[in-house]
Amino acid sequence: LYTLIGDKPRSMLVLAAGAGNDLAAALRHGATDIDAVEIDPAIVELGKKLHPEKPYDNPAVHVHVDDARAFLSRCKKQYD
Repeated sequence: LYTLIGDKPRSMLVLAAGAGNDLAAALRHGATDIDAVEIDPAIVELGKKLHPEKPYDNPAVHVHVDDARAFLSRCKKQYD
């Protein structure tokens, strides 16, 4: 993805953030504000404990344990 769009996006939304692989990739490419939406709190906890890059510990990552459709229906923020 970053090969196609470059390293320009800074504000990002990651739906189904899972264990954090997409978060880590976004951080490696310069994202400075990431909303990470994951419906399963157990998966978030596993990502926090086990992901080698610790993306969930980064202050740029804002975790939302929520259904993606519900989050999108309430979200007023725009992303790059």
